[in-house]
Parts: sequence; structure tokens; C-alpha cells
Amino acid sequence: MSHAYFQYEGGLFLPDRSVRSPWSADQQSGIAISGLLVRAIETAPSPAPMRIARLTIDFLGATLMRPTEARVRIVREGKRMQLIEAELWVEGVLSARAAGLRLADGESPPAEAPPHGFPGPEETQRVPVTRYFDAGHPLETRVARFPSPDGAPGAFWSRFNSIFLAGEPTSATIRTCMAADIATGCASVGVASGWQTPNTDLSVYFARAPHGDWILAITALDIASDGAALTGSTLADEAGVFGFARQTLVLSRPRDEAARKGFT
Repeated sequence: MSHAYFQYEGGLFLPDRSVRSPWSADQQSGIAISGLLVRAIETAPSPAPMRIARLTIDFLGATLMRPTEARVRIVREGKRMQLIEAELWVEGVLSARAAGLRLADGESPPAEAPPHGFPGPEETQRVPVTRYFDAGHPLETRVARFPSPDGAPGAFWSRFNSIFLAGEPTSATIRTCMAADIATGCASVGVASGWQTPNTDLSVYFARAPHGDWILAITALDIASDGAALTGSTLADEAGVFGFARQTLVLSRPRDEAARKGFT
């Protein structure tokens, strides 16, 4: 493990330089924003042991590379279900929000996770999904299959080789949402190359809690003719499928050469 993405001081999250977005060095990346919102929801008090079953994130504007405040509100409190809202504020401006549904732990009938059908991470060559995720990035990616122009989904494994918040372990839910957020990069390789594909939101559904360090995202990109697109991801760990994710994208041409050095 290396340095932490964030330090926590005086009620604020202080971003490390590795948090910078591929779209702008003045902004925090989507994976960092997603992680902060997930943590805010996960650490909210609950009347019983609970886990996140659904998470929806809206990126409302730029989250600047400044001290960031996370605000949490419990919308519905129950013994079996809890609905929580979280917001990120930077210098008095609301930049992102999330709604999380948590369910209490309980019994279920015996079931096996559906297989994902891809080689495991140790059998997959280490290849960055994009130039942004080079060998020095804390989020290691291994491509199991590149997407094809005919619509076949791409698939990649990812592992977070760093610390999200100094002084505490990084939860599997945070790591999953990081993997789901960068699924756009995998889905657009060879399909939307030369275009910027920032996502405006992220929705993740968990059938069960993920296990292990590695997360697999099997992602397809559906491009509309009016400057928008959608991604759909099946999420898995080495034991099998555990969830799904969706993103809404805004397509645009890079304005300058520096922007082209982010996602390809």
C-alpha cells in the first residue's frame, strides 16, 4: 500500500494529488468522489448490522481539489431498511450527492453466485484500461477482454493498491464503486476512441457483498445519436457475479491535446 487518497482533518477531507481527474487537474476524479459518498453512507449509524443494496450517485458539477465536506441525512430509519442521503460540499458549493439503500443482514435460501465466465486476475495480463491508469496509478487494471465495435462488452479486473482514507481500511463497497465508475474507460476503448466520455451519474446494485481485492466489470457501451450514451456493467469477484451498474455519459470532442491524454 502507498499514500492515502484523503486525509481527514477538522471535519474535512483533504485530497491527495493522486485524486485529480483525467478531465481537469483542478478537479477530483469520479472514483474519489464516489468513494467519499459511499463512505459517508456506510459509516452512518444503523439500528442493526446493514449493508448497501443500492447506491445512486449524481455528479452535479466540478468537485474542486480543495478540502471537502461530507454531509449525511437519514431519510428513513427502519429495522430492516434504511434510506440515507449524502452530499459533498466544497467551499460552500454542492458538487455531488448520493442516495443509498441499506438492508439489514438476514437469512436467505442456499444459492451460488452466477459464474462470470472470464479468466481470473492472476491469469490476465496487466494492461491499463486507459493511459490515465498507467503503471503508477493506485488503481491497477487488467483487461480480460477489450470491447469491440460490434457491441461485444469489454471486461477488466481492477484492484485498489492504495489507501482511500488515512487510518482506516478501504471497504469492498468503496472499491466496487471505484471499479464501476471507471467502467466507462473500458467500454469506450476502440468504440469511442478520440472522444471524452465523462459520466453524469452512477447507479450500483449489490445482490451480495463483494469478496476479495479484485473486482471484475463486464461493460457494454450504448451510444445515442444526440451526444449521450449509457453503460451497463455486470460486477463480479473471483467467486462470481454479485451486482450491476449503470452510467449516463455525455460525449464530446477533446478541446485540446492535454485533454486527450486522459481517457482514450
